Amino acid sequence: VMGSDDTPSTPATDINYRAEYNQLETAIKSGPIEEFPIFFEGVTSGFDALVNKTLQPAEHENYFKTSSLPKLVLYLLSRSDFHDEEELQNQVNSFFHKVMTYCISQVDEDIRELHATVSRILTATMGFYILPEEKWKEQPNAAQKSQMFEEYKFEREYTELRKCEPPISILFYTNIEFFANAGGFTKLSQRIEHIENQNLSLLKHMMSPILQCQEYLKEEFLQSHVITFKDAVFQKLLDSNNGP
Repeated sequence: VMGSDDTPSTPATDINYRAEYNQLETAIKSGPIEEFPIFFEGVTSGFDALVNKTLQPAEHENYFKTSSLPKLVLYLLSRSDFHDEEELQNQVNSFFHKVMTYCISQVDEDIRELHATVSRILTATMGFYILPEEKWKEQPNAAQKSQMFEEYKFEREYTELRKCEPPISILFYTNIEFFANAGGFTKLSQRIEHIENQNLSLLKHMMSPILQCQEYLKEEFLQSHVITFKDAVFQKLLDSNNGP
């Protein structure tokens, strides 16, 4: 992912890929914001290679999917210095959309790390979403927020705007809307119905995305979807306790 001059190159294909991803993870976690675009290009390059199935060998693909990608997303979400870099912030958030789309496509593979990654993206308390104190007074009112949704080309179909302390970015709501519109919650609930009863750890991971953001969802959606979601899980728990 990183070239010899610390600039992005094509994804690593040899035995050194772990060291290169570790270097990239460190840069994303704590590198200066001025150099961030260079390192972020390495992140998107690796992700595109994962989606296009060009990471070789299979161990390399699995390592990026289950280890490096979840950490990179976590480190991106943990950064709180994007709020004065609107263009960069929007680029990172668009990357989150791509990651969620990929995770939805992998639901049937039952990869815990990917469920955890979606859950983190849908967690309001991440630094990426929490507005710095100097921006608290700039919080838009309900009408302005609706206009912002239109600017981001999102209709507020699933979410209910909440007053939060500290205030959170509108991007958090758009990410819930994106995941819901992409069929993420539906895909998870459908998959839960086919999970073996004894696999309770996996059920916990699959429940996590919706539990993280349920307080920001509209009541109608909670009634029609989330309750069905939870009922499926509770039935699995009952079946597990009752044995074969």
